[in-house]
Amino acid sequence: MAQERNYQEELLLKLTTTGHRITEQRKCLLTMLLQAERPLSAMEIYQCMAPEFTGLSYGTVYKNIKLFLDLKLIESFAYANEIRFRLVDEERPHYHFICQNCGTMTSIQIDPNQLKLFLPENYRLLNFQFDIFGQCETCHAVMG
Repeated sequence: MAQERNYQEELLLKLTTTGHRITEQRKCLLTMLLQAERPLSAMEIYQCMAPEFTGLSYGTVYKNIKLFLDLKLIESFAYANEIRFRLVDEERPHYHFICQNCGTMTSIQIDPNQLKLFLPENYRLLNFQFDIFGQCETCHAVMG
C-alpha cells in the first residue's frame, strides 16, 4: 500500500510540475487506475466516478484521460473492440498477460532487448507495447 501511495504521489507531482491542477477527480482517476486489476475503458471509468462526483460528464472524464495520455501517465490499447487505459511506468516498464475472458491483467517478465525485432530499414524504434492474451488459471479451469 505504501508503494502504491508513493507511485500515486509521483504521478501527482508530474501533474503539478507540468502546470496542471490536482483535482479530486484527477486523484480519483489515478487511484482507480492504480488499483485496477485490469485495463479500464473510458465508460467504465465514468461509471465508477459518476456516483462520487455529482454532475460529472463523460466529456470531463475523457478530457482528463486525454491529459493523462498526453503526459504519458497512462497508455491506451485496443482490447475487446474498445480502447482501454492503464497506468504506464516509464521508469520501471513492465508487460502483461491479459485474460481474454475476465480481463485480469498480470505482469510478466520480458527483456525487450532479447527479442529479435525485424524493423523496416531506415526506421528508428521509439516505443512499443507488448501484451500477451490468453486465459488466466481461473477461466481456464472453468472453461476448460
